[in-house]
Amino acid sequence: AGRLPEYWEVLAFHFSLAEEWNHALNYQLQAGSKAQDVYANEAAIHHLRQALKSAERVPDSQDRQLTAHVRLSQVLATMGNYDEALTHNYTALALVIVASSTTEEMACRLADLCCQVASIYEKKSDYSSALNWLRGGLIALEGMVAIEGARARLLGAGIYHRQGKNSEAIEWCYKSLDIAGTVGGREGQSAIAHTNYLLGLIHSRLGDIARTIEFCQKSVDIYEQIEDISGASQAYINLANAYFDRGDWPKGTEYYLQALRIKRKIGDVYHQAMITLNLGQAYLDQGDLDLADSFNRQSLDMWQELGSTYAIALLHNNMGAVALRRKDPDNALALLQKSLELFQQIHSGDFLSEVYRHMAEAHLSRAELDAALSCAQRSLILAQEQEM
Repeated sequence: AGRLPEYWEVLAFHFSLAEEWNHALNYQLQAGSKAQDVYANEAAIHHLRQALKSAERVPDSQDRQLTAHVRLSQVLATMGNYDEALTHNYTALALVIVASSTTEEMACRLADLCCQVASIYEKKSDYSSALNWLRGGLIALEGMVAIEGARARLLGAGIYHRQGKNSEAIEWCYKSLDIAGTVGGREGQSAIAHTNYLLGLIHSRLGDIARTIEFCQKSVDIYEQIEDISGASQAYINLANAYFDRGDWPKGTEYYLQALRIKRKIGDVYHQAMITLNLGQAYLDQGDLDLADSFNRQSLDMWQELGSTYAIALLHNNMGAVALRRKDPDNALALLQKSLELFQQIHSGDFLSEVYRHMAEAHLSRAELDAALSCAQRSLILAQEQEM
């Protein structure tokens, strides 16, 4: 009995063979959760799907079905299977009312699920839908102080940042910190760590590198204290960005590769693609155009498979910058125009100033002075609006 977790998988298998469905369901859920916690994603999916099959034969198992659907959605979203993840989330939402024993429990579960759905839409670059789901979650929590509220505010801050609305992003960050500090415990600490690295990212876009490093280092310290390697890897990414912005390329590369090792270990495809994108920009900054091209192509393939318009738009901007360095303004302009169209399509202003700046350089290289001046002026206006 003292070593039971070692045998959850075996017990799940044997109780299934014996058609003891209630016991099978319990052990399949435990085996799935264990696999998810160590990022054994395929094993987690197998056990959780088996749990749902067993649940069909177990009366009054709605609460356990809810757990299985929520965890399946989390694993599938980590692997980039967004549509299937959303299907499980919608099923979970339908189960919340019958599976919750109190009004408060139902509100927290609804808010948490709204957050998960919003997170998937954010990854798909559908920011309007993501914010609508977050607002729905916050309405469910009205009058309550709960960790789900901190998470919702935090995710909303990230979405506003992607849209280039940094004032709103900072405001939502501090609301998240207030809630997380009140809630306390490991969950509160995790939310505080996450908020700090997001504040670091926002201040990076505002050009305040010293504060970026301060916020990101604080985030790393908290994540390491609570032994959250996935969270720490996120903070490493932003620290790497900050050190590259400061011109400390060796330190920046070290943090990127450290984060990439963790993301590969846990099977986080989304952030592997993000780090690869960042490495492309890092090698461009160092003047290694061949490596920049290589990482950009790798990242573009990954993002096209994941279906993130935001990242695809950003990569076209970065590839345009490489083309400019290769003295190929015609190719650069085509890539930058595509970047501009994609960013406008998803109403994201985060990188528009940079896109227009590069377009100005391309027009200048082609001796198109009026167009160059127009793009440079547009870039400056956007940068001033966003306090960049």
